[in-house]
Amino acid sequence: MDVRAFTKTFLELARECIPAKTVTVRYNDRSWFTSEIRKEIRIRDRLRKVMLKNHICKYKKQRNRINNLKKIAKENFKINLDNIILENASNNKTYWKIMKKLLKSYKGSGNFPPLQNIVNDQNLEEFVYDDEEKCDLLNKYFSFISKLNEANAPLPDIELKTNNNITDLNVSVEEISDIIQILHPDKVSGPDVISHKMLKLCPNKIALRLQIIFNKSLQQSKYPTNWKLTHVIAVFKKGNSSLPSN
Repeated sequence: MDVRAFTKTFLELARECIPAKTVTVRYNDRSWFTSEIRKEIRIRDRLRKVMLKNHICKYKKQRNRINNLKKIAKENFKINLDNIILENASNNKTYWKIMKKLLKSYKGSGNFPPLQNIVNDQNLEEFVYDDEEKCDLLNKYFSFISKLNEANAPLPDIELKTNNNITDLNVSVEEISDIIQILHPDKVSGPDVISHKMLKLCPNKIALRLQIIFNKSLQQSKYPTNWKLTHVIAVFKKGNSSLPSN
């Protein structure tokens, strides 16, 4: 069983067996904003359109209801926030997660500035504006600065520490299952969209399939190409934001 077949089969089973729902993320919403408030706001807006006729009392009642819901939501949010901070006083990850939620530091790709073509790629203009071209430019830049000059480079003498070969290693189902069970469920998935939560649903069954892939990889001394892919996020540090080096 290769990695592509495993990924395809796993995702097909996940779609059939794992309940899913579509969630709309609204980055402009307040941290305490709830779906109930949004629903009531829609009702208020509909009443506002006809309030000049004969629904002005209903509109005012709905408006007051929304204001009360907002007050309650704010109070509940503050209480829950205090409890979370007290229970996770030493957890740095939880602290920064709360800070990000409060500060609303998300910025969409529309705020990503044009990038200067400092790698002198003939296929790109002096400045690139398209998102795909920006990704291509960043990829070429980081590949360029990470490339080593291997021409006529002598190999170092490495003293052997053992007579065993990596092909003699065998990974057991129990070892894989144990590792799956301690995976952090909140870690983001990679390009194959298989999350840790999905793996932890049935570790023993999955470990049996992964054992075949792992041992085959060790025997052939090859790492699966699909598992070499990852998501890379360029984070701006300081200086000129149009330079890929920053």
